[in-house]
Amino acid sequence: MPGLAAALTHLLLPRGIVWLAAAILLGNSGAFTLAGVALEGPQRVEKRVMAFKRQVDCGSAAAMARLVVQPAGRVAGFVDQGPAILAYTKHSAIAGPYHRNQAGILDTYDIFAGSNARAVLQRRGIDYLMICRAAPDWDFYRQHGGLVAQLATGQVPEWLTPLGKSGEAELYRINR
Repeated sequence: MPGLAAALTHLLLPRGIVWLAAAILLGNSGAFTLAGVALEGPQRVEKRVMAFKRQVDCGSAAAMARLVVQPAGRVAGFVDQGPAILAYTKHSAIAGPYHRNQAGILDTYDIFAGSNARAVLQRRGIDYLMICRAAPDWDFYRQHGGLVAQLATGQVPEWLTPLGKSGEAELYRINR
């Protein structure tokens, strides 16, 4: 930003202070937001905002309500749910959006989109499975097949017991 400010000053100040002021007023995030709404349309922007709010709910304390009342255990949730699982419950999570947890992230991918979900869950000693249909991960995993694609069609494997929904999050117990 300092470089941009210096460039604007250098290029526009010789033309006059009005040009510089106009560039500053039009070159900020508020102006870009208003231009985006004008180009995209308020209904489409509102739809995206609502989808974002639903997505945020996937990691809220309210979304963890079903999990909070379960006996402590290990949870396989979407990667972005990892911090909420750790922060709001007594449970552990196998993955979070941390660059040093490659194995947990890869196992999460195998659980939700791979062909060997149950084997990974058993190897990891997972007690609970948590999904969120409002998360971007839901659409990504569903397109790649596997467990999420199966759950999307209403087919719950016999080794999962549904424990209900809290907000946008759904919880399952792993049957051993």
